[in-house]
Amino acid sequence: MSEVWQAFKKRENGVRVTCLLCDKSYSNPGSNTTNLWNHLKGKHKSNDLNEDNDLITTPSFSNSDSLNSFSHFSQQSSSSSTSANIVQETSCIKQIKMSQFIINKATKIKMDNALAYFIATSMMPYSLVEKKGFQTFVRALNPSYKLPSRKTSNLSSACLGCIELSEDHTGDNIADILHMLLLDYEIPEWKICSMTTDHGSNMIKAVNNMNISHVDCFGHVLNIAVSRILKMEEVMTVIEKVKGIHNIFAHSWKSVREIGIIQVKFGLPPVPQKPGVQSVRRTRASRLAYIWGAPLVPA
Repeated sequence: MSEVWQAFKKRENGVRVTCLLCDKSYSNPGSNTTNLWNHLKGKHKSNDLNEDNDLITTPSFSNSDSLNSFSHFSQQSSSSSTSANIVQETSCIKQIKMSQFIINKATKIKMDNALAYFIATSMMPYSLVEKKGFQTFVRALNPSYKLPSRKTSNLSSACLGCIELSEDHTGDNIADILHMLLLDYEIPEWKICSMTTDHGSNMIKAVNNMNISHVDCFGHVLNIAVSRILKMEEVMTVIEKVKGIHNIFAHSWKSVREIGIIQVKFGLPPVPQKPGVQSVRRTRASRLAYIWGAPLVPA
């Protein structure tokens, strides 16, 4: 329905209309509203219309009927004016220039650094740049930006210091040493995304004292997990049985010869057997090698 009917009311079965602002009557048997708009622009432009020809809510009235009829119109007009202002403000938003999507060398470096910061602080893998979903998201943001390949992301490491800690290796003492090291290199703590240490309680406390995100060393956590698994009663039972079987073939050449005959009979590849059982001290590396099936080196 046209907004012009907020200022006009149909009378005489819709054949005539009356202006609610000045009580002027017009013939309007159809649905054409051009003459009604012309009336508003010509008669009420200065007093009852704003700069955009929208109706405002401060008209004068000639009789009580018009006042009562316009009370409802004023509420609708106020809502319409608010909507018009919102549309007007939205239309004033500047259009994005195409130059903002053009990537020069400086912009490329800036965006690459932002991507590296996102990957580092969010602990994302470098393979993220190869994910189709992430590539689609970046193209939607800026089609001109070309993601760096995973191979161009060079990782590097450097030793900042090797400091002897003669005092007790408490979390507070370790944190003090780390603070001094950062001060020597003038590295602010806000530039450090995280610190990786073993799972020792003193190391965790030292990093927490510095208000820096802590990341456990995966190798140390895995070693702890494997150590605890090997100490489980169910696993220890199996290990003892395996050791007993191994000792049979390690100390008896006759048993080695017999199992070799059986392997050939069933078409199995011969497994070389070494006599003698060597005592191996399970270090962190040897324990992991034991789990992954790598050969063990006696300590």
